[in-house]
Amino acid sequence: MSTPQYVASAALLEGLPAVLWKEVDEGWVRFDPAAGWQTIAPMGRARAGHTLSPLPDGRVLAAGGIDQIAATGIRTSSTEIYDPASNAWQ
Repeated sequence: MSTPQYVASAALLEGLPAVLWKEVDEGWVRFDPAAGWQTIAPMGRARAGHTLSPLPDGRVLAAGGIDQIAATGIRTSSTEIYDPASNAWQ
């Protein structure tokens, strides 16, 4: 990652090399120690200050945070789930 970032969220996934997931200005990235930073699919709803939690089936739950679309700092209780196998948020 060439520019400094803040408000990172992390989720360690068992059996996958990706250890850090972060929304940056250009979209979402994950870190693979063997390959470096990789761009992944964007969330359906931009957010910051959310949690990322690994699920038993290997997917990642993103919950809460601040709504970045409104750009007003409105808290959101919405959730999305990322599937690394399909590189898609649901």
